[in-house]
Amino acid sequence: MKVKILVVTFAGLLIFISCNQNKTVNSILENEETRNEIFGSIIDNPEYMSDFRNYMLEHNSGSNMMMGGSMGGMNHSENMMNMQDSTAMMQSFMNRPGMMANMIEMMHTRGMMSDECMTKAMSAMNNMPEKQ
Repeated sequence: MKVKILVVTFAGLLIFISCNQNKTVNSILENEETRNEIFGSIIDNPEYMSDFRNYMLEHNSGSNMMMGGSMGGMNHSENMMNMQDSTAMMQSFMNRPGMMANMIEMMHTRGMMSDECMTKAMSAMNNMPEKQ
């Protein structure tokens, strides 16, 4: 009798453990329908979309993908000149607010600048004294 109870207990435990639905992320994403549903959920939720964009920008491959690979990783290059290193370049931008606005908008569109940063940059640019 003890053996039967023990066998039934182990069989029940084995069945219960085998019904466990622990799936890896990759196994979930392998199914195209599930993957598209996940992508749709991210796109439809502004908070998820913002988190996803920030996550992609933090990783080299995601940044390159968002920029179409056009920069080829130059944004992390030691040889790339920063605008603050060239006063002539800074003066050129400061004297052309339209050019600055276009650049800010382009950076925002390509995912290189967040909504909040773009708003602050546009506000700061609008508050700059006009050159006489």
